[in-house]
Amino acid sequence: MKKLLKCGVLFTGKEVIKNGAVVIDGETIVDVGTLDQITVPEDCEVLDLQDQFVMAGLIDAHTHFTVSAQNPGYVAGQKDPNEKKVLRAARNMRIDLKTGVTTIRCLGEQDFLDVIMKEAIESGMIPGPRALISGYGLKPSFGHGVMAAPFDGCDEVVKAVRTNIQAGADQIKLFVTGNEEDFSTFKFGAGRAIEKYDMHSMFTPEEIQAAIDIAHGAGRKVAAHCYGGLGARLLIEAGLDTLEHGIYLEQEEIDMMVEAGTWLTLTMNAYFNDERLANRGTPDQVKGFVKYRSDIQKNLQNAVSSGVKFMVGTDGQHGALISELELIVDLLGVSNELALKAATCNAAEACGVADKIGTIEAGKLADIISVQGNPLNDISDMHKVNVILKGGCRVDTLSDL
Repeated sequence: MKKLLKCGVLFTGKEVIKNGAVVIDGETIVDVGTLDQITVPEDCEVLDLQDQFVMAGLIDAHTHFTVSAQNPGYVAGQKDPNEKKVLRAARNMRIDLKTGVTTIRCLGEQDFLDVIMKEAIESGMIPGPRALISGYGLKPSFGHGVMAAPFDGCDEVVKAVRTNIQAGADQIKLFVTGNEEDFSTFKFGAGRAIEKYDMHSMFTPEEIQAAIDIAHGAGRKVAAHCYGGLGARLLIEAGLDTLEHGIYLEQEEIDMMVEAGTWLTLTMNAYFNDERLANRGTPDQVKGFVKYRSDIQKNLQNAVSSGVKFMVGTDGQHGALISELELIVDLLGVSNELALKAATCNAAEACGVADKIGTIEAGKLADIISVQGNPLNDISDMHKVNVILKGGCRVDTLSDL
């Protein structure tokens, strides 16, 4: 059945239309404009949203199905049996969907649990956002990343990338820099904090290049956990698509990203949410993040103001994407409009799915949300999500947990 959305303010991702309207046929948008411009189909369902702000569904560009960073000890929780992790993941996906997140990019899971989750969502077995999955994250044997498995040398890295793609990976995830506790037998310089500016690369240049070449050859993008330093420089030079976190990026790396067109995924709550930091259960690592919090803010402000293209992700803080938008507005000085784009059209472009989602345009999937208020004026209005459509079907009617 066709649907007509009557909108108070319609933000398509490209323009703002007052008294806008959207016509949906099945799961696809077929017409967009002002209410007096479009052709209203006969016998269509009408959703009267004339007192609301209507925009594209949100994209969480960096998360994990089975991580629940809102729970105490969530890092240790990744040692739970797979059965428990899948149940937790199903709950997480429901939480995300109910807050207006209609697409997620899952950047690494153990034992291909992301493949299982994506298939369950697509088959209608469980409710959840559209999912772009990665399979195993890749790290070297001494590397950082509970959502990764160890691979050493170009041959192992190449095989791992191919295995992930064969399993259904939409992108490949590398873990390239790490934290001080990862290097119990490694000393990179005297008296300096490894989690800050002494950022060496855990993969060799050859391993990084091999992973990116194989992925790109198969039409897959590559994302990399990387705080900055040598690892960032090697990744950018090798053609990385999206750099995740980037909290210790210095001007040289920022300039390289701008020139190369490398995207940055901001995950602000991982460093500025005190409750989340306490939930990590890794006190030494938390001390490093808190100690350098002002530096992190300045570095990310510099990246954004220098012209680095960016999007946003919660890194497993399910239901908290709106808080990410508030943080980039409040701490980084990002405009409200650009914040909304970071979670919609810009994220879709970075993830390679802008032909399907991210804007409200004819021919795209009808992933649409409505909000009470106007987040272009007050970003906190994004907490007032009302109607949620995924592929033209209402999902806001799902029961709460």
